[in-house]
Amino acid sequence: LGGLRLLGRGESTVRKRTSRLPTKTLRFVTYNVHSCAGLDGRISPERIARVLAQCDADVIALQELDVMKQRTGRLDQTSEIARRLESEYQLFHPAISVADELYGDAILSRLPLRLVRAGSLPGAHLKPRLERRGAIWASVDWDGREMQVVNTHLGLHGPERSLQVDTLLGPEWLGHPECRDPVVFCGDWNMTP
Repeated sequence: LGGLRLLGRGESTVRKRTSRLPTKTLRFVTYNVHSCAGLDGRISPERIARVLAQCDADVIALQELDVMKQRTGRLDQTSEIARRLESEYQLFHPAISVADELYGDAILSRLPLRLVRAGSLPGAHLKPRLERRGAIWASVDWDGREMQVVNTHLGLHGPERSLQVDTLLGPEWLGHPECRDPVVFCGDWNMTP
């Protein structure tokens, strides 16, 4: 709810959720990998996978992955990271697609995943040259119970983010009847203090 408060929305924006959860604890990580480029400028999915392996997460939400992009050696960064982490399940959604070059967000998991929805978010029409944004929603099989995970990468500008959050809180995403407890909403929200 803290993130929603930062966006000018309160608890009333989110319907109250109550449910009995399985006893097993899950670990989640969300990480903007910036096309797997380190501070030294070196592209290394292997280095990203090493960092993620230390987190020992059950579900990993990643943003800014390149798939078959010339600038990053035509690697499928999603598959490469998943392979190194031995993540049996992976989903990728390209927010941007130009010819065979893709750029977007992913969800990796050691638990079974089912794609519920992937799509674009509004906002690019507000200003020329704004980067297109998207979201991906997966259902995770958690000890025989479904858990909903929504991963996104919001825009850089306030009005754009506001429009995107309104969409994500709406009936096609977090407000959808299938988006039942438990729900994890994660990603790079591009928020500053």
